[in-house]
Amino acid sequence: MKTTTNTEKNLIVDICIYLVMPCVVFIGIIGNVLSILVFARREMIKFRVFIFAIVLAVSNIFLLTTSVFNIILPDFYGDFLTDKSVFWCHFHGYFDLLLTALSSYSVLCISVERWFSVCMPFKNARYVNFKTVLLTVISYRGASAPAQNYTSVSTFVSLWLPFTVNYTWEQRKCELLRPTVYKVCGIISIIVTHIVPFVFLVILDILIVHRLKTNHYDTSMQHSVLPKNNRTATNSSTRKRIKRQGNADRNITFMLITVGVTFMVMTFP
Repeated sequence: MKTTTNTEKNLIVDICIYLVMPCVVFIGIIGNVLSILVFARREMIKFRVFIFAIVLAVSNIFLLTTSVFNIILPDFYGDFLTDKSVFWCHFHGYFDLLLTALSSYSVLCISVERWFSVCMPFKNARYVNFKTVLLTVISYRGASAPAQNYTSVSTFVSLWLPFTVNYTWEQRKCELLRPTVYKVCGIISIIVTHIVPFVFLVILDILIVHRLKTNHYDTSMQHSVLPKNNRTATNSSTRKRIKRQGNADRNITFMLITVGVTFMVMTFP
């Protein structure tokens, strides 16, 4: 009976590793590549959020790729790649943690940009322009606080991980060197990388959805109380263009909110 149960469990594990995971990785990479192509289009560049969306897609591609080296290939070859390479022993977890942090804070920055666009449209161009977005992603220069540059912060904050493991040359084995430090820093990393961004993400998304509903209601009320002459005058190409732009902005906002919440929930440890 136990042999049958173990065989069934092994079969399920093999199906997940050799069939489900490769399909998920392949579909995920294709989806993120398509996302890059979409947000790199000229029509999308006018939305400053496109930079964060591209950074999110790139980090997701590399994050999916690391799962191939950490899970799929070791099980396929019957040996861990961490035991074959000193570099991968020290940095396999670092890349995973770094890319997860980049993805999480890219999602958070997308929500911040959408919050400015929806809730503070008159200040959006001042605080969220192409220069500030670029500085937030890749450079300290011109930033008022180090936390504004989440790429560099994520790079340095994750550096504790390589120092908690050790590669034994005699046994050709990668071992955990400081388990207490690993546990403490791991908990802190989960809080900083997952919980804090998720809390802010939920708060911002609630405010955004509430404001979108309020704006839609106010617009409907204003249109309903307009006199007939003014209503005819407002049915011009200008009003249609503004309405079309508003609908596009609202659809993009809802799409990005859905993507952000789904990503944070699916990647929660």
